[in-house]
Amino acid sequence: MDCIFISLNSLEKVLPLLSKPLILPPHLQSAVEKRQRGYLTGRACAQFLYEKYHMPWDGLPMYPETHPLRGAPQWPMGFVGSISHSNNLAVARMCPKPNVHSVGIDTEHILSQDRALQVRSQILHPLETWVKTPLELSVVFSFKESIYKALNPLLKRFIGFQEVIVYEPTPKLVPETVSQQRPLANQCALSWRAESTLNKDLKAYFGEHLPPFTGRAQWWLRPNHKGFVFTTCLL
Repeated sequence: MDCIFISLNSLEKVLPLLSKPLILPPHLQSAVEKRQRGYLTGRACAQFLYEKYHMPWDGLPMYPETHPLRGAPQWPMGFVGSISHSNNLAVARMCPKPNVHSVGIDTEHILSQDRALQVRSQILHPLETWVKTPLELSVVFSFKESIYKALNPLLKRFIGFQEVIVYEPTPKLVPETVSQQRPLANQCALSWRAESTLNKDLKAYFGEHLPPFTGRAQWWLRPNHKGFVFTTCLL
């Protein structure tokens, strides 16, 4: 298991289980509690992964402002990883570098109908006409965030939503009836392609050995059709 999920509400229960204390960086000392909690819970996920790979905890420092990856987590040498958190969930993933070039993960709350209408034009490529529902848009939005997190450490540049085209998964993302007792988890495989400029950048970086442009999505739905999605992209 190279992926750890922790609820932000569980932070106080998790802290005593850590081998090393978590420390807020100076720029978060005066931040609002929600931001501090998200940061600490994400680092708690990462520390458990460090322990899995027998790595000494270094606090998972961020790249300095002078670095092209400023603000991103600086994973131990020989590893790649990614962290994400939404309103009530933090997740981290860490993989040995010989196996993958980079990893990106993202978790998001499923968009409401109104919010989906507001942001769909910003998120979708003109060819992503298959996206109809808030769930589908949430998955595409989250997956593009995961793709960005995977590509940014390699290309060291911003990647916009319109530079990536996500293909319709099979089977379709159809919400099923859920019980009142627990959320329903679903998952699907995803594939994508890069637009012209990004495609050239990827070929320049990888040469003839382009990795598969694939990923996975999971989503949890509650009876009121609220919930969250989790996506991952390995390169």
